Amino acid sequence: MKGTISFSCDACGRSIRTPASYAGKTARCPGCRSSIRAPLADEPAPPAAPEPVARRTAGGDPTFGGFVLMAGAVLWFVVGLSAGKVYFYPPILFVVGLSSFLRGSQGGGRRVPASS
Repeated sequence: MKGTISFSCDACGRSIRTPASYAGKTARCPGCRSSIRAPLADEPAPPAAPEPVARRTAGGDPTFGGFVLMAGAVLWFVVGLSAGKVYFYPPILFVVGLSSFLRGSQGGGRRVPASS
């Protein structure tokens, strides 16, 4: 359209269209209320940077790892008990495995930002 400027908010990415008379002036974004400056009519809009996507680390599936920890804790406890000894490490290992298992089953595995 002639007489309008189209640009996007740097903070939230919302598309904004304003009359050309506002070129170079500062206002608030209607979406996120951050301060933005309308570009000049001959000023090209900067390209939007792509949003980095979080990815799962190479640690594997926390649900499977938690299950392995719990199974190892039970095995260690039973073998120790049959040998006449009670170790206090298996219950701790079981709780750590249970925590990892529950976090993995809820989709909350460790995530790191994607490298640029």
